[in-house]
Amino acid sequence: MKKTISAFLAAMLLFSVMSFGSFSVNALGTPVTGITMESSVKVKTGQSVQLNPVVTPENATDKSVKWETSSNIISVDSDGKVTANRFVPFSGSYSFLRIPSYGGTATVKATTIDGGYTVTCKVVVTPDIWNIVLLAVLIGIVVVPMFLTPVV
Repeated sequence: MKKTISAFLAAMLLFSVMSFGSFSVNALGTPVTGITMESSVKVKTGQSVQLNPVVTPENATDKSVKWETSSNIISVDSDGKVTANRFVPFSGSYSFLRIPSYGGTATVKATTIDGGYTVTCKVVVTPDIWNIVLLAVLIGIVVVPMFLTPVV
């Protein structure tokens, strides 16, 4: 009877070790080894463009990506959709004041959750005609009168 119990326990121990080994391999999955994306894109204010990161290898288990932007002239959502903001904060101190965006350059960074691999994309924002007109009107209403008012 003792030999039967010992054999049973040995078999259970061997089965447990084998199961644990195969379980741990499946739990880890295939790790990410890199990420690539277009190096630059152009977008007009008020419009959007979709960035398409490629996580390698193709069969990686966790292909999720975290997005960041370097400037407030653009915003990026959790799916990599970049929108050129039509209005931007006047300054850090007066962030509640918004002025029409006159365009510029910003950088979007994509970082893989698994492995922390990063890639950047340069985003060139060009203002549409209405933003130029709004900015010209704003300058005409606010700035020009300051120079035309006589000092007494």
